[in-house]
Amino acid sequence: MTDLENFELPDFFCPVAPSKHPEVEAIEAASIEWIEAVGIAPTARQRKALIDTKAAHLCSHIIPSGPVDRMAWFSNLTYWFWAVDAHSDEGRASREAAQFACLASRISDALSTPQSLSPSDPLLKAAHQCAVTFSKLGSPTQMRRWRDEHQHWLFAMVHQVAISEQRRMPDVGEYLVHRIPGGAAAVLMATVEMVTGQTLPIGIADTPRVRALTEMTGLIVSIDNDLLSYPLEQQSMENTQNIVNVLMHHHDLPLSSAVAQAAAMRDTVMLRFLELASIEKSKADRPLSAYLDSMYGSISGNLTWAPKAPRYADRFPGAKVDVRVTDHTEALDQPLPYSTTAWWWTV
Repeated sequence: MTDLENFELPDFFCPVAPSKHPEVEAIEAASIEWIEAVGIAPTARQRKALIDTKAAHLCSHIIPSGPVDRMAWFSNLTYWFWAVDAHSDEGRASREAAQFACLASRISDALSTPQSLSPSDPLLKAAHQCAVTFSKLGSPTQMRRWRDEHQHWLFAMVHQVAISEQRRMPDVGEYLVHRIPGGAAAVLMATVEMVTGQTLPIGIADTPRVRALTEMTGLIVSIDNDLLSYPLEQQSMENTQNIVNVLMHHHDLPLSSAVAQAAAMRDTVMLRFLELASIEKSKADRPLSAYLDSMYGSISGNLTWAPKAPRYADRFPGAKVDVRVTDHTEALDQPLPYSTTAWWWTV
């Protein structure tokens, strides 16, 4: 286990001010009621772990002005993500790819057939309820994209578990292959327009620039979460795939240098994100502008939400996370040399 006494968070480059939904407490209360009703956290320990994610607060940063009833379902979906994620980090399914693949297949089926009977398994029942609700809010095209992004997310987690089963640490390139979709940013972005009611013109989300921005959002948030959750993962999780451990293992770096290199990577992507988002924002219609705002909110809100979530804070000394956000970075705006990322600088 890494010596956590030498772990210190870097400064986080994010020149974007966060916003927050004023009805977040009501949204959170509705989600907790749903969690208990659907049964995705049957034990006291699981219930505390899930509620301690404070996922409703993250959602309130991503969409700071959505209708409360729709925001509650956005929040429900995000809490459900954490419940599924727990299976990829702990227990038998976190060690056996075949076991997790079977679970992923059942989840995919529950998401894909909202017209079917509701499953009895709580995790599948929750997925089915989300699918039924969002199928009423979104168009068939939006739901197809929503289901496709869930497939990518599930397959990425199967990849992660397969690496854990092989008892190896992926290199940076392979880690990014599963980490970008595995962070579920693209799933959340596919949900945003159904929550806000701001419908993107058909095909806009799949244009190279908007797709690149979605993936960049996913990587920035994922690296930030890797850093913020590092003490938690080292102390309590069986899955130790994390950008910091990947850099330490494959580049023979001490902890402090690996943290600094991870921060430089995310800052480099942040610079490209800001440049490309500014270009798209300057010519965006109202739906695309709202969509881009949710990307900004995902990044800035993540840095505001995570330090206050007991899931992360409780693992730091004094249950306090010292997150320093800055509008300055020494990073260079140049392509990261990996197949999953280099193309972002070509669009």
